[in-house]
Amino acid sequence: MSDTFTKRNHYNPCFWTALWNRTYYRAFLAGETQGEKAREQTVWVLNFRSARVYEATVESVHYDKGLGKAEITTESMKRFCRKWFPSEYKGLASYVTEHPESLYLDFEDILAGIESKGVYDSLMEAAQIGNLSSVEHKCFLTVALIIHAMRSHEMMASMVEFASLRGMDKWEYFWLLKNVWGNPLMLARAVTPLACSKWLLYRTDDH
Repeated sequence: MSDTFTKRNHYNPCFWTALWNRTYYRAFLAGETQGEKAREQTVWVLNFRSARVYEATVESVHYDKGLGKAEITTESMKRFCRKWFPSEYKGLASYVTEHPESLYLDFEDILAGIESKGVYDSLMEAAQIGNLSSVEHKCFLTVALIIHAMRSHEMMASMVEFASLRGMDKWEYFWLLKNVWGNPLMLARAVTPLACSKWLLYRTDDH
C-alpha cells in the first residue's frame, strides 16, 4: 500500500496504452522492453475540448482525478454496519464514539492489485500474438475485459453517482465492486455468455 493518496486513477493501465506507441509496440513484440518504462512512452492524443492533437506520455492520459479517494465518516461506518453486519453494530458504535475520526479509502490499491495479479496477462498476450491462443486464453481474456469495463471512466463515474443518489457512500460502492471482482460466481454470470460466443478479431494493415 502507498502512504499517499493517488491523484490520478488510470482507467486504462499505462502498460497497455504504452502499446499505442509504435516503437514501443514493436519492441514489445520482440520482447525487448526491459528497462523501458511504460508510463514514459508517448502517444498522440486528441483533446475534444480544444479540438487539438498533441503528443503526451501515457501517464498523462486516460485517468480521472481523485476518483479512487473516498472518505469513510463515522456516520457512514454506522450506516454500513447496520445494513451489512447488524450483529456487530453495537460494538462498532461504541468504537466510533471513542474514535470519531474519518478514515479514507484509496481504491488505487485495489486497481494496482488487479494489475499485479495477472488479470491483464491475457490481454497482453492477445496484443502480442494478434490472436487467441486457446479456449482457455479466450476465457481469461473475457474476464479481463469484463473487469476492465467495470473500471472504465463511464461505468465508474455513473455508478458512483447512481450509488450516491440511492444514499450509498462512495466507499461502500468500492467495497461492493471489490467483492464482485473477487466472487467467481458473480463474474461467471457476466463472463459465460461472452466466453461461449463466437468472436471475430479484426486487425488493420496499418497502425
